[in-house]
Amino acid sequence: MIPVASGSQLTKIDKGLKELIALGLVEDRPYRIFGAQAAGCAPVSRAYKDGHDVVRPVKPTRSPSPSPSATRPTGRTSWTSRGGRAVRWRT
Repeated sequence: MIPVASGSQLTKIDKGLKELIALGLVEDRPYRIFGAQAAGCAPVSRAYKDGHDVVRPVKPTRSPSPSPSATRPTGRTSWTSRGGRAVRWRT
C-alpha cells in the first residue's frame, strides 16, 4: 500500500520492480501494487474505480492538506496491468 498524490510514484515503483527482476536481484513472480489516497482528494482512485485511462484534476473537498500534485495528476500508469488498484482512504 503506497500513499499517492498524482499516481506517478506507482509508475516508478513498477519500473523499479521490473528492473530488479531484469537484473536477477528479485525473483520474477507476480506482484500487485496498491495505492491509497485521502477520500477528499482522490483523482487516481476515482479514475481507477470509473475505469478511465486518464486521471482528471480535481478540487480538494475534505482533505486537510492535499498535495498540490494530487490536484494535477498524471495519466493512468502501468501498475494496473499487474492487478494493482487505487483506493480512497477515509480519515
